[in-house]
Amino acid sequence: MQKILLPLLLILLLPCAIEVRAQASEKIFKFEYFFDSDPGFGNGSTVAVTPPASVVSSLTFTPDISLLSSGLHILYVRTVDSLYRSSQSIPRLFFKENIITNTTAIVTNAEYFFDIDPGFGNGTQATVTPSGTVSFAITGNIASLPSGLHMLYVRVKDALGNWSHTKQSVFYREPIISNPTANITSAEYFFDTDPGFGNAIAAPVTAGQNVSFNISGNISALTTGLHYLYVRTRAADGKWSETTAKLFYKEPPVSSSVPNIIAAEYFFDVDPGFGNGTPYTFATPSVQISQLMSLSSAGLTKGFHRLHIRAKDSNGNWSLINAPVFYYESIIGTPPISEMQFLEWFWNTDPGFGNANRVSLPAGNAGQITNFVFTPNGISGFSNSRQNLYVRMINNNWSETTVRMVDFSGIVLPITLLEFSANGNMNTVTTKWTTSQELNSDLFEVEHSADGINFKKFGLLKAAGNSSTQKEYQLEHLQPIMGLNYYRLKMIDLDGSFTYSAVVKVIFNYGKSGPVAFPNPVFDKLTVMIPIQMGLNNKLTINVFDSKGAAVYKKQSSGITNFVDFSSYAVGNYFVVLSDETGKTVWKETIIKTK
Repeated sequence: MQKILLPLLLILLLPCAIEVRAQASEKIFKFEYFFDSDPGFGNGSTVAVTPPASVVSSLTFTPDISLLSSGLHILYVRTVDSLYRSSQSIPRLFFKENIITNTTAIVTNAEYFFDIDPGFGNGTQATVTPSGTVSFAITGNIASLPSGLHMLYVRVKDALGNWSHTKQSVFYREPIISNPTANITSAEYFFDTDPGFGNAIAAPVTAGQNVSFNISGNISALTTGLHYLYVRTRAADGKWSETTAKLFYKEPPVSSSVPNIIAAEYFFDVDPGFGNGTPYTFATPSVQISQLMSLSSAGLTKGFHRLHIRAKDSNGNWSLINAPVFYYESIIGTPPISEMQFLEWFWNTDPGFGNANRVSLPAGNAGQITNFVFTPNGISGFSNSRQNLYVRMINNNWSETTVRMVDFSGIVLPITLLEFSANGNMNTVTTKWTTSQELNSDLFEVEHSADGINFKKFGLLKAAGNSSTQKEYQLEHLQPIMGLNYYRLKMIDLDGSFTYSAVVKVIFNYGKSGPVAFPNPVFDKLTVMIPIQMGLNNKLTINVFDSKGAAVYKKQSSGITNFVDFSSYAVGNYFVVLSDETGKTVWKETIIKTK
C-alpha cells in the first residue's frame, strides 16, 4: 500500500461563452496563469497565443501542478495584448488528488471492533498470514453486547503502517433462552383480531413439551368469506409462543330449498345469448338433471370446437357454462363393418393400398387379431442385407402401416425394450429406458408433446450398437410444461430404420405433490388435474372464489382432468379450492385471470 505522488496534469478548457477581447485593433499574443496567490502582472507562467487574435473565445493548455499540495486550489488566467495590457484574471476552482501507483505492500495486521471505534490499533486483533490479500476468521466475544442490532467493523494495516478503510457489517444478536425446557401449560385461539395475550378463547391442553389439541370454535358469528384463525401457547414460565395464523373460508349457508331446473340449452363456440341456444328437453324438472343428449353437428367444420351447456332454474337464473373441448371429424358414410377382412404386406416400397401381397384373416375375428402368423416370401435375394417389412389390415378403412426391420434370415431383432418411463422432478422430467439386447442399434431420440399428437425431439443418446446384456439409459427434459406432458422413445438402427415406444404421460408441477391447475395466469380455460390416488375414493368438489370471497363456480370433479371456464370472469385474483364430502378444504391454489 505504498503511495507515490505523481504530477497531475490539469487540462483546462474555458467555455466559449467567456471571451477575451483586445482593445481597439490590438491583438492578444499571450496569456499568463498562476495558482492561489497573484505574483503580480507579468510574473505568472506564460503561454503564447498562436496566431495572435483580437478575440480569444477559448484557451486550452496544460498547467504544471506538480508543486501543489493535495486539496482545493484556484487557477487564475489573464491575457496580454501587443501593448502589454492585461485583462482581468479569470479564476477556476479545482482539486488535486494523490495518485496511488504502487499497491504491493503486504497486509500484516488486522483488527475489529463493535459499534464504537476505539482508534487505529486499539481494536481486537485478528490473526492473519502476511500477504497482498488476506482472509481470517473473527471469533469475537459478543456476550457483553445487549440483544438487538449491532455493527461489526474490520480493517487491516500494511507493512508500511498504512490502515485500510474500515469495512462495516450489520448483525442482530438474538437473546439466549436460558431455559427452553419449560412445559406448555395453556393455549388460546381467536379469529381475525387479536384481543391481547390471555384474552382469547382458551383451548384445553395436557402440559408437555409438545401439545396437540382440537379447536371447536363457533364461527356462526363470522361473515361469509375469508378469515384468519390464530393460535398460540404459553409455557410454565409465563412466556407466550409466536402466534400462528391459518387462512380459511367460511362457506355461505346453503338454502334447504333448491329450485328445480326447468330448461337447458347448448351451443357451439359462439354464445348466441341466454335463451337463444339450441334447447334440449328432459322428462321432469328436478334440482339435478342427468341424461344422454343427441346433439346436431350441422354446420361444424373439421377441427377443434367447444360445446357450451347451461341450465335455467324456476327462479329464472341461468347456471354457469360447462364448455368441454372436442374434435369434430368428418364421418365416412360407409356402413360400419367390424370384421377384419384381410391384411397385406410388402418389402421396402409401397405399391399402393390394395396392391400388395394379400393374406386372409380368420373368420369371425370381430375386429380383433392376435397371435396371427404368416410367412412373407421373396427373401431369397436378401442375403447379406437388411430389409423393411410393411404390414397393414382393412375392415371399412385401412389401418396404419406398421414397419419392421428384418435381417436376411427373417429374424426381427433390432432393440428389445424392457421399459420406458418418465418422472417429474423439481424443475425437470427424467426419462429412463432399459434394453435387454441390441442389434446394430445407432441412436435413441426422446420426443416430447404437449397434446399427445405433435411430438418434438429434445435430446438423443448414442446406443450400444450390439449388446446381449441389459443396458440402462437416462435423459433429462429441461423444459417441461406445467400440467400434462407426453413422451415417447424413438429407437433408430444403423440403416436408418426406426420404431417408437408406447407414449407415457407425466403431470408436471415443479416437484409438488397433489393437484395441479394450469395455465396460470389463465385467459379462458383452466385445467385442474387431480391425482388418481387422491380422487379414487373421494367425491371432490371444485370451488372458485373471487378476491372478495364470493363463490363464482362450484362443481363436483369429473375425474383426473377437469376444466373450468374463466372466459367470462373479470381480470383479477381467484382462489381455486378442492373440498371433500364434508366441506373440508383439501387443496387450494391462487389463480390470476388475465385479458
